Amino acid sequence: MKEFALKETFIYVIKWTLLSTVLALFCGTLLALYIKAIDYGIYLRYRWPLIVIGLPVVGALIALLYRWNCQQEYGNNNVIWQINSKHRVKVPWRNIPVSIIGVTLAHWFGASIGREDMATEITGTLANRLSTLFQLNDKDYQSLLMCSLSASFSAIFGAPLAATLFATEVLKRGFLRATDLWAVLLTALLTKYITTTLGVNYWTFPVKVLPKSSWQLLLKLVLMSLIFALVAYVFNHSISFIAQWGKKYIHSTIAIAFIGGAVVIVCALCMHSERYLGLSSQMQINALYGHSNPFDFLEKLFYTAVSNGTGYKGGALTPLFDIGASLGNTLGSFLQLPIAFAASLGFIGVFSAATNTPITCLVLGAELFGSQPLIYFFLVSVLSCTLSGEFSIFNKQINRLSRKEDNE
Repeated sequence: MKEFALKETFIYVIKWTLLSTVLALFCGTLLALYIKAIDYGIYLRYRWPLIVIGLPVVGALIALLYRWNCQQEYGNNNVIWQINSKHRVKVPWRNIPVSIIGVTLAHWFGASIGREDMATEITGTLANRLSTLFQLNDKDYQSLLMCSLSASFSAIFGAPLAATLFATEVLKRGFLRATDLWAVLLTALLTKYITTTLGVNYWTFPVKVLPKSSWQLLLKLVLMSLIFALVAYVFNHSISFIAQWGKKYIHSTIAIAFIGGAVVIVCALCMHSERYLGLSSQMQINALYGHSNPFDFLEKLFYTAVSNGTGYKGGALTPLFDIGASLGNTLGSFLQLPIAFAASLGFIGVFSAATNTPITCLVLGAELFGSQPLIYFFLVSVLSCTLSGEFSIFNKQINRLSRKEDNE
């Protein structure tokens, strides 16, 4: 019996080492190209600032492209739903170029969106097609989808350990098999290695100046966590409200994207706030160095809610880091806390509240900001998640997909 178990374990390790390596090779290569293509938009908008006035027309064309591709369910939500529901959907290869083209153009012309959702669309499509190629059963297909989820998170955020936990923490309780961890972790590590080798750079910012422990500090952290949860709640519901309003009164996805792009660009040009367009990752660095404006987080929230709510598909997770770090900077100044420390808490606190993934955020904080503030990361990520309730940025879309499956 022992000999049989050892043989089964050996076969499993070899099998998933090969599958994870193949998936990571494809994911890392494609995502490196995808990330570099999006980053090129920063140069374009710097060289030709008025390119942003084309966003409404480009948005309408992208909506038309998605309609042609029938790409209505996409990204993290669809992959998480497929894993949880054990639902297997055949995904066409054309999803990959459509995803890359759509999100890249949206970023080039200034849509305030993330890039992780379409990264997951790319990795999920690869996992789907590889499962067909290797004739995997349903259980192995779900494991491969978990690997694809960790690959996209690792490539986009440069945090493979947090990516591994994210791919498991967003699943329904009790689903995870311990044997999946090896494949998920290996995929995350290899994907980051490949993207780094191909020239993608990731930043870290060790936070070394910490406040003195006291009951006053504890009260401040509780207050900050409450505000992080409130901002995450507003963020989540703003996107849902705008999306529902558009469907109710405008109906056409093409018209909605045109109007949303027009609102974003008119507001940005009138208020001279072009820095909130596109990925805006510089906001995170500015916040950590104490160079943020007090209401940066509100303006970024507005542009991101409008962009995502009107159909610009790229994701809402990456902007959460901009919003959270800027909010932490503002609260740090008000509460007389070290700025980098407060900004790092905002970075993980808002993300935790919006996604209900406190353990992921704890590890993400350690990977990006060092282990010194680890106890504070744990406190804030858990408190923010608890105070935000059970609603996460994924829930509504996943629940709708599940109802659709039940009706079928």
